[in-house]
Amino acid sequence: ACTNFEFPAQIVGQVRPNPKLRQDLHYPRGSKNMIKLFQTRPDFHVAVIESILGLTWFVSFHCLFLEIVSLKFGRGFSLARSQLRDIATKLVSTWFAITTCFAGWLVFRQCDTDLIREQKSLVHHYVFFALPYFIYDIFAMYLVYRESSRERNLENSPLLFLREKFLLVVHHLMISTVGGPIFVFLRGGLGDCLLSLAFMMEISTPFVSLRVILHHLGMKTSKWYILNGLAMVLSFLFGRILLIPYMYLAYANQLGVSTWQVLNIRVPKFCTVCMIVVYLPQIYWFGLMIKGSWRALGLSRVSIKKN
Repeated sequence: ACTNFEFPAQIVGQVRPNPKLRQDLHYPRGSKNMIKLFQTRPDFHVAVIESILGLTWFVSFHCLFLEIVSLKFGRGFSLARSQLRDIATKLVSTWFAITTCFAGWLVFRQCDTDLIREQKSLVHHYVFFALPYFIYDIFAMYLVYRESSRERNLENSPLLFLREKFLLVVHHLMISTVGGPIFVFLRGGLGDCLLSLAFMMEISTPFVSLRVILHHLGMKTSKWYILNGLAMVLSFLFGRILLIPYMYLAYANQLGVSTWQVLNIRVPKFCTVCMIVVYLPQIYWFGLMIKGSWRALGLSRVSIKKN
């Protein structure tokens, strides 16, 4: 039903009716109300409820994954509590990335004529649901840091955590406190399709998370670690390094102008500055990935020679 669902004409323009779908499917009243809800942009009360549900969702899954991981790996792999919590955190990140990419794909596949002016209400609903993830993730990373420091008898404090994870914390806070309001309130209803395409930036997150999980399981020299590292680098390259320039290029092609004209005239300077702020850390992290993958490849070769 979700894959065949189409938004009404007053929101996205001309829509081709599907009589077979209307005749064959009889939605329960609750389902009809839910569909009607997602056809319109969320008001303040709906946005608050969706944000609370999102925060509850991520925290609940963290607790669930922590229990499962503790039962599965706690004894067999002799992992510390901080490692178990870190694995649970990475599983939540993977779940978030998959749902975000699916939401982005679901919306972008319905974009036909105008990447800027087509309006997709589902984007707004998902933004309110997903923004609490970045606040949750900061807190989850701090719990991992605190437990790891205690296990190693090291000093720990929120300030030391901020020093260690400064760039990542700033990235999360910028998205949740600055990027979120801009995405929802300051775009003037423009760019829903491009925003849904930006959701695909999370495509590399499952591989980043799996890399950490394999590290905790002592599999840094395994072929799975090497293959996952390759997939991580490639997905990060296409999903974060090349995707943002592609968004500007796609918009320029649609308008029939040069990319330089889009940067200087068509797109507000403030939006371009925000994209640069988001883009620069991606380049830095991509460089770290290349170095880490090259180092892991060297360790794997040494292990093969020893064996």
